[in-house]
Parts: sequence; C-alpha cells; structure tokens
Amino acid sequence: METLILFASPPAAGKTHPRLAKERGAKDAVRLGSGFLEDTARLCGRWRTERTGADQNRKLVFCVDDVDDPIIRELAVVAGARIERQHGDSLGERLQHAFATELDRGARAVCAVGADTPTLPSWMLEHAFRALLWECVVLGPTFNGGVWLLGVQRPAPDLFSSTPWSTPAVLAVTSERLRAQGIEPHLLPFWYDVEAAADLERLVWHARALRAHDAAAIDGTWRALADTGLIVEGRR
Repeated sequence: METLILFASPPAAGKTHPRLAKERGAKDAVRLGSGFLEDTARLCGRWRTERTGADQNRKLVFCVDDVDDPIIRELAVVAGARIERQHGDSLGERLQHAFATELDRGARAVCAVGADTPTLPSWMLEHAFRALLWECVVLGPTFNGGVWLLGVQRPAPDLFSSTPWSTPAVLAVTSERLRAQGIEPHLLPFWYDVEAAADLERLVWHARALRAHDAAAIDGTWRALADTGLIVEGRR
C-alpha cells in the first residue's frame, strides 16, 4: 500500500501563506491559498486513481487542523481522500504522527506534500513513490532550500525532530541528519513553491504557459489569479 498525505489548513483560517498575507493583504492570501489548495487536492486525487505504478493499492489522506471545514470536506470527496486531524504542537510532531499512523496501517511507503506547489506535475508524485521501491527516503527540493515532498519507506528513520521546518535550512539540515544515520536521501527534481509575492510572477507566466496547452489546467489557481488582479482573462 502507498499513502500520499496532503498537509493543509483551510485558507480562511488565516494560518497559511503568512508572507503573502503580509505583502498582498489577507484577502488576496486567502483567495490564492484557496486556489492552490483546490489544484493540489485534485492533483493528489489524480495520483490516487492512476494505475501506472508498481503498487495499485493507493490511499490519499488530507491531514488538516480543522476536519469539519466545508471546503476541505468537499475537496476530500472529489479527490477520494480520508480526512485526519493533525496531532502535535510543532510541524515536526504533526508530520511524525501522520507518517507513523500510515505506516502502522500497513503502508509500505508514505509521502507528504503541502499546498504551496499548485503547478506540480503528477509524474513527480509517481517518481517519488517509484524511487521508494529501493530508496529509504526521498526529498523533493525547492529552489529556496525547502522541500516540496518528503517520503519514506517503512520503517521510517528519525528525521522529524529538531528540523527547522518552514525555513531555507530544511533541505540541508534534513539531509545532514539522515547522513548521520547512514542514509543518503534520494533527491527528486527541483520544483518551486509559492510562499511570497515575489513567487507570483513565475506562477503567472507558468500558468499562462500551461493554459496555452490545456485550457482547464490549474483551474483553481487560474481563477484565483484572476480574482486578485494578477491576470486579466483573455490576455496572453
């Protein structure tokens, strides 16, 4: 069994994208976060239903801090996900609990992603789980020093404690901790996340390029970009 975990908070809760909220305002941050979450949830749902991988038994979990949020519940139905509440005071503790829970349920491999990479192609998720057929740990590096995905085989090594999550040191510190345990992490291709206003310019031109080939691509993000004035419908 393979399990993909989407770690997310309802954008309306005001807990996501603090830099976007500071630089663009809370209203824009909530609208953009909603679009990112919608597209990431649909991406995860496509992964769940694909039958190209070595393991056909795929599970999808939305790990959230508000299991009753109507947006989360609606997206979970669309994606075919089980909703679980986050447990722990820090992000590291919440990740550790989520991974341990899925491994205890029999998953041979578990990967976690956030909702900050709405343009991520589905083959990147496939790549991660295929790599975990022979690698102990896979990391999806971002250009700013973080990770867009964290994945492990069972049993999972100690990699959640003392990591400065949500900082540019995540990739370096996590890699060092793993090597100290005799594990060389497998690095997936780099991708970009959207955390600040400076990241939006790249997102806009990438969204335009994707929509030029597929008019329905990243539809949630596209509508959010239009609603916040970052794009004008009909203009290339």
